[in-house]
Amino acid sequence: NEEPELITSREEIDFGATYVGLTYTEELTINANNLKDDIALAINGDYFDVSTNTITSDASFPYTVTVTYKPEVAGSHTATLTVTSTEAEDKIISLKGSATEAKIYTKTDLANITKYDEVLIVGTNASGSFAMANDEATNSGPKAISVTVDNNTIATDITNIQWSVGNTDGKLIFAPKDAETWLYCINNNNGLRIGSETEGMTFEIKDNYIYNTVQTRYIGIYNSQDWRSYTSINNNIKDQTFAFYIIKGEVPDNV
Repeated sequence: NEEPELITSREEIDFGATYVGLTYTEELTINANNLKDDIALAINGDYFDVSTNTITSDASFPYTVTVTYKPEVAGSHTATLTVTSTEAEDKIISLKGSATEAKIYTKTDLANITKYDEVLIVGTNASGSFAMANDEATNSGPKAISVTVDNNTIATDITNIQWSVGNTDGKLIFAPKDAETWLYCINNNNGLRIGSETEGMTFEIKDNYIYNTVQTRYIGIYNSQDWRSYTSINNNIKDQTFAFYIIKGEVPDNV
């Protein structure tokens, strides 16, 4: 009789750089020959889990399980997943990942945003999703900062993309969070600026784009590098969508 044999598709699963509080998954495929007993799976280590602890010997192979990493504290984490069955050589899969603290922003409708909230202004095109930077835009448009959208949330530790949004009957003012400047538009394709200029500081939503009502220009992401302002949405900023992601702020007691 041939000896029982276990075969795994991976010897190591590296979840890479992640954020505390979020859940990450990877797949592991297990194959087996000549089993005499069920397969047992066991995790040794914190923050990792596996979708099942037992695979019956009569299961359909190859069999795929899901390995989960959900870090609860920042730092580097390691564990092992051991796969065993009677008289078969054990398979030990190394698990590792690292996590940093991050803020988690949730997609919301514009009507739900108050001036106390911390807001990300995010555009999406064929290349990905990009948040508007809130600095270095005195002589050219704000940078487009790549972000990852997952289930209508964004987890990030980036510190220069937070905004406050004022909304008066659909007339919008965007100000860098906790700053005394704001976003405004001049009559130029690369005309978005951050500063204290009051002309061109009012925006609205038009044709599903953010639109400057003074310069009559749509704003969008140019070449995935920065945010610009155009009179038309048919060329440089076509086929883009926009959304707001927030962390709710506390309303002062005296308001």
